[in-house]
Amino acid sequence: MSTIDVASLPVIDELFEEDYVLIQAKDRTGLIKFTDLVIGEQQVSFYKEIVDARTSINTLTTNLASNSTTTEQVKEDTETNTVNIAKNTADIANLDTTVDSLSADIMTSTQLVVDLDTAVQAVLSLTTPLNSQAGVIININQTLQDSITALATAVDNLSIEVNSMKATYDTSINQLNNQIFTINQRLDDGNL
Repeated sequence: MSTIDVASLPVIDELFEEDYVLIQAKDRTGLIKFTDLVIGEQQVSFYKEIVDARTSINTLTTNLASNSTTTEQVKEDTETNTVNIAKNTADIANLDTTVDSLSADIMTSTQLVVDLDTAVQAVLSLTTPLNSQAGVIININQTLQDSITALATAVDNLSIEVNSMKATYDTSINQLNNQIFTINQRLDDGNL
């Protein structure tokens, strides 16, 4: 019988289930089927690293699943915010139209006040030659003055309403800008 040195045998790159592994012990040499070979913690010097890697993989898998749910929620929130922004933009456009209309009404009312004041001044200039009708003219003058005052009050109230609507408009714009900034910041931070 010839002697074969195990160290002189070629190295195999891979093993299959039907292969055998040659075992050389101190007092014997033999074969073991690859599928029957059990390697445990005692035979592997890097066993702790394998366990740590498996734990890390399980943690990463859990985190990935959690982040996937968070990303879906961010997508839904972004879609909802996009719809809200479109609605708010339409509301702002309507508010702009209302503000423009109210501004035009204020201009018209202001011109009416000027015209009415001119008429009052014309009536007052007629009072000197019409002394016999002074009482009537004074009553007309008072009525016109009252009308001017009421019209001026209405113009002031209209102006207050326009300013209030403008404040609401500015608040809506600021809220939209804050929402857009928050979304962009979340997107930039990668918190999807």
